[in-house]
Amino acid sequence: MPDTQLYAEATPWMANEMFEHIVDNADERKTELVIHAGDWVNREYLDDEHQWRGVEPAARALEEADIPLMVSWGTTTTRRTATAA
Repeated sequence: MPDTQLYAEATPWMANEMFEHIVDNADERKTELVIHAGDWVNREYLDDEHQWRGVEPAARALEEADIPLMVSWGTTTTRRTATAA
């Protein structure tokens, strides 16, 4: 699964539909694992929590279908706490 950050920000239902498509076709396509590469959301700030809530059903659909999800977090999804020396 590619970067979903813009879907989370503007059209979360599209991100959810993409994950639902994976679940609906998992048996036929022999899906054993989903890899999400990049940012889940477009902002990591708490005042943008609606983005997390909007795409939460996507991860839940995989969980309920017992399809493992591996996440490679992007730069927007993680908050930087250290600075370069």
